[in-house]
Amino acid sequence: MSVALGFDLDQLVLRGAAEPGVRIVPQGARYERDRQRHAGLGTMPGGSFIRTGAGTAWTAAGTLETFASGVPRITDQGLLIEGPRTNQLNLFNADPVDVSGLAPYGGATVSVVERSALIGAAGLAQVCPAGRVFRVVTTGNDQGVSIGTATTGAMMTSASAWVAVESGSGAGVCLEGHGPVAVTSSAALTRVAVNGVMPGASTRMRLRSQGGTSSFVFILPQLETGPSVSSPIVTTGAAATRGGDVALLGQLALSPPYTISCAFEPDAAAWAAGVGQYVLSLSDVGDVSRVIMLRASATTVNLEIYNAGGRICLINHTVVPGQTNRVAVRVAVDDMRSAVNGVLGAHDTAGSPEAVSLLGLGCRAINGGNALCGGVSEMTIRPGAASDAELIALTQ
Repeated sequence: MSVALGFDLDQLVLRGAAEPGVRIVPQGARYERDRQRHAGLGTMPGGSFIRTGAGTAWTAAGTLETFASGVPRITDQGLLIEGPRTNQLNLFNADPVDVSGLAPYGGATVSVVERSALIGAAGLAQVCPAGRVFRVVTTGNDQGVSIGTATTGAMMTSASAWVAVESGSGAGVCLEGHGPVAVTSSAALTRVAVNGVMPGASTRMRLRSQGGTSSFVFILPQLETGPSVSSPIVTTGAAATRGGDVALLGQLALSPPYTISCAFEPDAAAWAAGVGQYVLSLSDVGDVSRVIMLRASATTVNLEIYNAGGRICLINHTVVPGQTNRVAVRVAVDDMRSAVNGVLGAHDTAGSPEAVSLLGLGCRAINGGNALCGGVSEMTIRPGAASDAELIALTQ
């Protein structure tokens, strides 16, 4: 148990049932509200989690697994939150049975082979249980395979695959005729990705040799229209769409003063390229009274507090994508302040926040849109206004 500045950071003593007190720690399976322990977010009063379609993710145990529709993806980052995505490839990309959808070029040959040990070592056995991969053999420069459906050229596109080099100088993922190329020379299956390319019309994803005679294997190629490729989406012969993760907690009746704290890890590639991704959001049913934190730039989040008259507080904070960031927010009448990673933001004393009733965890509370691409590892709401020193302690 760790104690700091007069309150218990680990146990988070939640006061009387008349006051809303919440703690959510996905990896620790801790879901508490008003001193009551619950089995999960969906069993908390007003709690729900929605994702249409299955989703894959790395578990805390280090394996890639498929989670059924509506089942939270608990990872080593906590609760994985992502917006809706589509893998546009039209081939069976886990345990392939033939080479349909692959077009060798430049003299390369392609086949399906068994590599169970390689797949198991990469933690991919849960999604590729038969242990099959695609194998490409080249005899010279500019050889490889084009994959699946061509892109439209109208939007940024991203591509990825797990690739292992058996011989030769290396292998790379790209969009044909357009750089950059994401390259690996590892003998282990390694996920490589190229993000945010503006393709030309009828441009396809390619995996190609990086020079001379070589052979490499690959699994789970993925092509998405968007600024960054997401967590893997397994396809079975047609484009596959996964809905966004929406984690909500309602029935809050939360009035100032209160303190929010949150630990989150943005995906580095997606955070740098995305727009307006929500770390958290509080609102009323009309989306008028709001406390939101969302991405403002590649290294910045905005904390914004509103009432019926408009925005009454705007504080910017620097965050680091690809690692855990901690934020704490004091919401009180004429007394609003926040800290991120132990650094206080500006102090706003001109405004009256209003009651809120709905929390969006890693998304927008009113509709779930523009989700954080990353993980939320902890979320707490406690009655009362934390001091400046307490805000710093909560975020260190």
